[in-house]
Amino acid sequence: MLVCCKNEVDEDILESLCENARADKAAASLTDATRLCIDVVRPPNLGSNEENASSSVKTVA
Repeated sequence: MLVCCKNEVDEDILESLCENARADKAAASLTDATRLCIDVVRPPNLGSNEENASSSVKTVA
């Protein structure tokens, strides 16, 4: 939250601050949404490196 404690505040500056705050909020929301999507599609951690090696998918071009 942003609070201005001045009597003389330029309207353009206030509008710019509001737009920047909205953009920051949107960016944070997108970042959180992206993290959630990655967590959903990420396979669960396997116990050992041997299990990881046996479960890996290999592609051939």
